[in-house]
Amino acid sequence: MNYQREYVFNEFQSMVFRVFDENIIRIEKLNADASDRKLFRIFTDNRSVIGVKNKHIKENLAFINFSERL
Repeated sequence: MNYQREYVFNEFQSMVFRVFDENIIRIEKLNADASDRKLFRIFTDNRSVIGVKNKHIKENLAFINFSERL
């Protein structure tokens, strides 16, 4: 695993463990639109969630708020 992938995995693992008390078993990168946002499907033994990585915090929050309304 390269440094950048390991960093992303560790960031998501920390959040997933804090929120769900579960470990990640797999991460798949998803196709994103033209923004800098990177999307990932994160799998644990019990669930699948979407992870968002982007240096623009406001854009991340807008994406999350939009997703919660669907």
